[in-house]
Order: sequence, then C-alpha cells, then structure tokens
Amino acid sequence: MTHVSYSVRPSMDDVAREAGVSKITVSRVFRNHPYVGEEMRARVSGAARRLGYLPNPLVHALMSQVRQRRVKSEGVVLGLLNPLGRPLALHESERVRGIWAGMQQQAERSGYRIEEFDTGPAGLSVERCNRILRARGITGLIIMFFREGEAGIQLDWDRLASATIGFSLREPRIHRAVPDHYHNARLLAAELISRKFERPALVVDTNSAVRTDHLWEAGLSRWSALQPLEEKVPVFMEEDLYSQKAQARLAVWLRKQKPDVVISNHDFVPAFMEGLHLRWRPAFAQLDLSRESGMAGIDQNFPAVGAAAVDMISGQLMRNESGIPTIPKTVLIPGEFRAGSLRAAGAR
Repeated sequence: MTHVSYSVRPSMDDVAREAGVSKITVSRVFRNHPYVGEEMRARVSGAARRLGYLPNPLVHALMSQVRQRRVKSEGVVLGLLNPLGRPLALHESERVRGIWAGMQQQAERSGYRIEEFDTGPAGLSVERCNRILRARGITGLIIMFFREGEAGIQLDWDRLASATIGFSLREPRIHRAVPDHYHNARLLAAELISRKFERPALVVDTNSAVRTDHLWEAGLSRWSALQPLEEKVPVFMEEDLYSQKAQARLAVWLRKQKPDVVISNHDFVPAFMEGLHLRWRPAFAQLDLSRESGMAGIDQNFPAVGAAAVDMISGQLMRNESGIPTIPKTVLIPGEFRAGSLRAAGAR
C-alpha cells in the first residue's frame, strides 16, 4: 500500500483509500458495528494508524445523538461482566445499584445500551462470555469489581475497549474508575476534627482494605500523624469482622484503646458498641455511607463512578483504541460528607 504524506488532517475518505475499502465500511469499523469482521476491523484500524487519522469530536458528538435515537433498533451494545452473582439492578447493596444506575444513565446519554453477563459462581464462564462477545461483535466491555481480588482474566483484550470498577481486578492492568478513597478519608477526618474529635479509630476488614488499595488507612494516617504518640490508635483489621472470634477481639480492643470516634465501612459497628455498654460514648462515622442509613459519613458517589467507566470506554471507541493500555488511567471520583447522625454507643 502506498503511503501518502498529508499536510492536512486525514479524512475518512483517506482511510478508505489506504485500506482499499468503501467509506461505509470505514464508518462501520469506527462505530464498532457488530457485523464487521475481525480481519476487516484490523485492516481499517491499521490504515487509520498509519495515516494518523483521528475522529472529529464534534462529528462524534453529533453521531452519538443520532445513535441515541436509534439505539433500540440498532442495538449498539456495551458488555458488562458481573461476577457478583446477582443482576446489578436487583443487588442487595445500595452501592452496587448506584453504580448500575450511573452506568445505565451515561450509556443512554452516549447512545449505547448495556448488556449484562453473569460470571458469578452459578453464571457463565469468562471463556464462554469471551466467545459470545466475539460472535456478537461487542468491542466495549465494563468489568464490575470482584468480591475478592482477581487476576489473569483471559479475554481477547486486543479487540476490546475496556474499563473496570475499583481496584479488585489486579491483572491485566486496564483503565479503571474508582471512588477517591484517599480524598474521602481525609475529608471525613477534616469533618471529625472540626467537631473536636481527637482519638479516631479505624475498623475495617482485610478484603475491604485490599479492594480500596489501603487508601482509607493512608488518608486517615495524615490525621494520626498530627496526634501525640499516646493518642494514636492502631487500625483494627480482621479478615471476617462478623465472626465471633473477631468481634470478641474487637470488644477487647475497644475497651483498651478507648477511641472517641470509630470509623468503619460496616453498619453493624454502632449497634455492636451499644451492646458492649461501654463506660464512655464513642461516636461512629461511616466511610462507605448508605444514603438510606441516616448516619454521618462519606457518600462515595457511586453513580458517578459507574458513569465514569462508561465514559472511558466511549472515549476509547471514539478514538478507535483497543487492547491492554500501555499506561492505564485511573479516574478518581470524589465523595461528599453527609452530616447525618454520629451515632454514639450507650454509656452506663
């Protein structure tokens, strides 16, 4: 193929000539049309890269509006791998439902729809999902977070524009959208300092610490660093905070450390402290607030996290990018402090 030097920005017509195909075929490739085969997709993408072709963002915005009107008939689909075992819209966690709502709304605004694939314990294997994605020409994929860390998912990454939620997918390293856990912990600390708390204590399970990349501990450590040595309270961390042994150790730890405010992502902690009949009144602040709880703490803005994941994939598709990125990007979504009740345990 003859290479042409362009003094102006190459057009779709130029890409079609370089690839030896029609302009309609080029348009279908750039729109990730499901009927375009992998060989043709690679041929056109290669021509675009050689020419340095970049889609016009204004044209893309216009075509997104057109797709939005025709999405039901054309079926422009983004795949979603869900390993949690239940449809996200029906999940018991308000946080998970929030992520799903944000994804759905942003997909609709961008002219896409999301199709969910259950890869939980009773669902499809990742290998089976991979075959379905390939057969249906789905090239945009969101991977929901895992209950525990996961590595080595085998997919046809070279043909996929992808993003994941949270830090639980360790390998391969792809783009991700996450709450800004470090900022959120520092924000909560600032609010509690302004309320004259002086002896904070973090109670967290090991899996949550790993899934947040230990950023809650890092954010709160800035507060701890400003305290006198005798006021510092070590983090209480257990693999399963709901086990009898862990809760027995938590009771001993509370009585020994005597924090004036306990910070956790577990809603059971205030009632647990009440049941201990402690002689002082530790308050409670929630790091991962349910909007229905009425407690004080951090609303992690999960709908915005879901929307950001869709945006990342939409951008890759617009730029005709696929595969595991050389430098994966992380979009951090800041949370907000909600001034609910700093529930205190009863005293006697």
